Amino acid sequence: MTIFQRRRPRRKAREVKGYNRKSAHTIRTLRKKADLTQEDFAELMDVSQPAISTWEHGDHAPEYEHYEMIIAVGESVGMKISVNDLK
Repeated sequence: MTIFQRRRPRRKAREVKGYNRKSAHTIRTLRKKADLTQEDFAELMDVSQPAISTWEHGDHAPEYEHYEMIIAVGESVGMKISVNDLK
């Protein structure tokens, strides 16, 4: 990069994807209440551990096919989670 080129400001993935922090916080809180590590939760969801990390940081949202399992895990620990909480 030369002195005359300007760097474009980087946008956070949260802004690009439209996935909000509340959803990320919900997933993280759920996992901790269920006393699961990211690896255990990933195995339960049939995804990789880095995928769980991106969900919890708000970089990406879980696929719709995982919502049912997330809601079921929430119910098992006494959390009421709706589909709108995960969008």
